[in-house]
Amino acid sequence: LARQEREREHEELKRCRVAETKWSDELHRLREEKKELHKHMAMLSGDSKAEVLLKQIKDEKNRIQHELGDQQRERQQVEDAARILRREINGLRIELVKAEERIAEMDVLQGKLLATEERFRRAQTELTRSREEQNSFHKKLSSIEKVASTLGEEKTRLAKELEAVRGESEQVLQKAVSKARKDAAAEAESNQKAVEGSLRETLDREKKQSERRAEEIAALKAELEVMRRSTERSGNPAALRSRPGEEVVKLPSRGKRGKGRLVKDARLGRIYRQAPKDLDDLTNLQGVGEVICRRLHEAGIYTYRQVAEWKASQVTAISEDLNLKERIRRDEWQKQARALYKKKYGQAP
Repeated sequence: LARQEREREHEELKRCRVAETKWSDELHRLREEKKELHKHMAMLSGDSKAEVLLKQIKDEKNRIQHELGDQQRERQQVEDAARILRREINGLRIELVKAEERIAEMDVLQGKLLATEERFRRAQTELTRSREEQNSFHKKLSSIEKVASTLGEEKTRLAKELEAVRGESEQVLQKAVSKARKDAAAEAESNQKAVEGSLRETLDREKKQSERRAEEIAALKAELEVMRRSTERSGNPAALRSRPGEEVVKLPSRGKRGKGRLVKDARLGRIYRQAPKDLDDLTNLQGVGEVICRRLHEAGIYTYRQVAEWKASQVTAISEDLNLKERIRRDEWQKQARALYKKKYGQAP
């Protein structure tokens, strides 16, 4: 309808334009005739016929202008009607879009309705099945109630039998308890005697061991006194400065060494009482920093050779004294020390 209306408007506009063209041509022709008449009037200024003709031409001109005005008004009315039709067409289009949206919504609602109906059918099926299960459950419950009543009767009978057995068992239990008490008292007395005997034996052994240790300490003191007197006679001042449990030793020369005083400690092995002139950089060992290196120096350990010659007991003692835990064994200080010594001095320690 809108397309047909537009076509009609287009045809009407064409007709209006054709009419305008025709009337404009006619107006142009009349203007030309007017010019000719003016020329004739100039030549025939007093002629009455020319005046009459001029009046007719003016009347014709007015008529044509009036018709042109009517056509313009008609054209304006047609354009107004076309605008109204366009607005109506746009409104119809909007309503059509809304109708399509409502149709789509109806389709969605229809799908939801179908899904709801499907769920309702499934719910009905579930309800039927649950009712059947409920009926079967009621049947089972009735059978269980029958069994429960039977069990109640059996329980009553067993309770009576239990009371009878309990009376008998109490008598037997009293007899057993009295007998067990007597046996426990006898066993406790025998155990106490055995423990006292073992404790006496242990005390005797400890006393004998302490006596042997006292004798050994006295012998060691006597030997130490003898050694001290012998050193005083020999006039060796270095031996006098050594501590008990230490022995002054002199290592065989391996490479260039300083003149630090090396002693043999009972726990830590060979240690220096004075820092040697030619000491090794212990920080080359993995896990040894400045702090641990300073602790090792304070303990009298300055060289790779000392670390390489440690025994297992000495490693344990040094770890405890310097709070190193398992670092020496974990980082393999002795293996590293042997390698560094060989690299520096060209031979194994």
